Amino acid sequence: MPGKWQNFITEFLKQFQVYIFTIVYLGLFRIVLIVRFQDKLGDATDLGDILLAVAHGYRFDSASATLFMLVPFLANSVLSPFNATFLSTYLRKLFSALMLIVITMLFVVTIPYFKEYDSQFDYFLFEVLYDDRPAVMRTLFEGYGLVGNLLIFAVLSGLCIFLLRQWHKFPFAPLIRLFTRPGSLMLRSLIYILIFVLTFAAARGSFKSRPAMRKWAHVTTDIFLNKTVMNPLRHLQYAYRDFKSINSRKDGIKKLLGDISVITAAQEYFSLELPADQAQDLSNYLSKTARGSQSGLPDHIFIIVMESYDSWPLLPRYQSLKVTEHLKRLGRHGILFNHFLPSAGSTMGSLSAILTGIPFTGVNISRIAAHKPPFLTASPAIFKRLGYRTRLYYGGFLSWQNIGNLFHAQGIDEVFAAPSIEAEVTDRIWGVEDEALFTFVRSNTPADGKTFNIILTTSYHPPFSLDVRSRGFPLNEIPADIEPYFDGSMTLNMLGHIWYSDMAIGEFINSVEKSFPASLFALTGDHYGRRFLNAHPSVYEHTSVPFILYGKHFVTPQATANPAPGSHIDIVPTIVELIAPAGFQYYSFGSSMLDRGKQAGRSTLNRFGIGHHTMVTETFIANLRIDRNPAPLPDAEFDNNRDFFHRLEQKHNQLLGLGWWLIFNGELLEPAAPPAIGPTPPANEPTPVAPPLKGRGLHEVNGVGS
Repeated sequence: MPGKWQNFITEFLKQFQVYIFTIVYLGLFRIVLIVRFQDKLGDATDLGDILLAVAHGYRFDSASATLFMLVPFLANSVLSPFNATFLSTYLRKLFSALMLIVITMLFVVTIPYFKEYDSQFDYFLFEVLYDDRPAVMRTLFEGYGLVGNLLIFAVLSGLCIFLLRQWHKFPFAPLIRLFTRPGSLMLRSLIYILIFVLTFAAARGSFKSRPAMRKWAHVTTDIFLNKTVMNPLRHLQYAYRDFKSINSRKDGIKKLLGDISVITAAQEYFSLELPADQAQDLSNYLSKTARGSQSGLPDHIFIIVMESYDSWPLLPRYQSLKVTEHLKRLGRHGILFNHFLPSAGSTMGSLSAILTGIPFTGVNISRIAAHKPPFLTASPAIFKRLGYRTRLYYGGFLSWQNIGNLFHAQGIDEVFAAPSIEAEVTDRIWGVEDEALFTFVRSNTPADGKTFNIILTTSYHPPFSLDVRSRGFPLNEIPADIEPYFDGSMTLNMLGHIWYSDMAIGEFINSVEKSFPASLFALTGDHYGRRFLNAHPSVYEHTSVPFILYGKHFVTPQATANPAPGSHIDIVPTIVELIAPAGFQYYSFGSSMLDRGKQAGRSTLNRFGIGHHTMVTETFIANLRIDRNPAPLPDAEFDNNRDFFHRLEQKHNQLLGLGWWLIFNGELLEPAAPPAIGPTPPANEPTPVAPPLKGRGLHEVNGVGS
């Protein structure tokens, strides 16, 4: 009968077999991921880079495999002296099966996730907690082949469990004899210590003082390869950690600001030092006073947030696609701001920034703000004081991201969604078509009274199920001059959905102008559409969305695109400064991009736009999720000013930190100070000019809040 020591060694070697099987499985998936998305590899990337990524990936694979076997290993160590190895054997079988099922599930999910988001799991994965789950499930079924993926998952899981059982049949008799030959307690103790040390090192993925960590994944010069170094398990772990950290009232502010205080962040970001009795009130940094409009107030204001709408289709090099002709016309007859950033990489992140005036910080505030009074920067309160009735029009369903409660809580008077627009809309995944949405908005716009309207479209969205041909989409093949940029990463049907969104917006604005010529329109995209003609969009093409300001009676056309940089938090102050009477006071993290454009004599380093991990100036753009370096803009001379780039990174962190603080803690920057903010003006205030606020003159600070 085998002895206790032999039972321990035999079971340990079985666990070691599971470890070997798992790291091979994880390594094979890394290779599959690289081959599947090989078109994303850089031109200068060679086999040596790929081997380097695969080799460094072993560290993370070792840690993942060992952590799954840690409980069986400890059980074996504790139970073998009591001849209870059968329990550790049971645990090994249980944990190995669980591990293979979990890993296979993550493998199957990672491929479509990477295809959509150009990344393995990140904290945006947890947006589904707030999303319209039925719509997500239907999109998975119709757009991502959920049934087929489930079949692949079942087959792979069963195959792996079968192969692992076959692998366990491999005889380890020589190793068992080698490890069990020492008869003395001292030698056996040394062997156990060696096993324990090696297991500990395998669980850390390193023999060094620090375990394998995220920053070790950046081992090559190829951005795509670096994304494959960590396995899906580790990506999921960091995604959850990031999500919990930024949403933690204890740790969130430190993650953004580090060791500096929120008062210091406010002073440095706004370049303003206030007296001690005012410095602890964020409202003093946010208050602004309109310089005055000569054109008067529009009858109706429409902020149109276009689903997944990028800047790249508006670039001259893609002119022959002819998918954005209406937006180009509006840009020529109005102002096209082409150095513009979304506040977030998700719809709600950007939409909430426009609604609340708070930059997206990584915190989904659709639940938080739905149970809070309106933030002092919220756009509905600003336009109510200008005499407008405020409305939201959404082509989808109110179950998405708690959008109805969010907008009502933040001051919107009326919310209209898909069921209000069409009685029979249950067969649509994300809601009504853009044409139906705009027709409803047009018919619901009153002839008397002023309205401020936020419109969120839905049609340019997976699974791209609209029949764009029946609507008149004319493109049958990729034009010859576009072929050098095209590698099949987009389909004609996807391009047709861009064309459809453009067409629907153009017809809507034409219709509204005929009935309400004194209207003002602001158009922007919610985020990068995650689709491009090839697998290598530039940083600008991967990041920027357009911002177009149009209104015949309010906007002076500009022959060329306006290079004044900005982001979503600048839309509302730009509109306010364009239309509000002199002396109107309001709160905003952003500032007017029209004022920025007039400051040609001032240093360009004072003008910038900031999104979540993105930055833009008149000379460069940066997406910190892609690369921690500035990149050229398509229409500007690249100024790689490293000192300013690092100062702008600090501004980015300060802006997001101040936004985070306002969400969780309010206007008071230091708990020891008494509240100093005055009463909120009533919603039905008859005059558009607000009572005096604190912090006058902040609007004169060049580039504040950009």
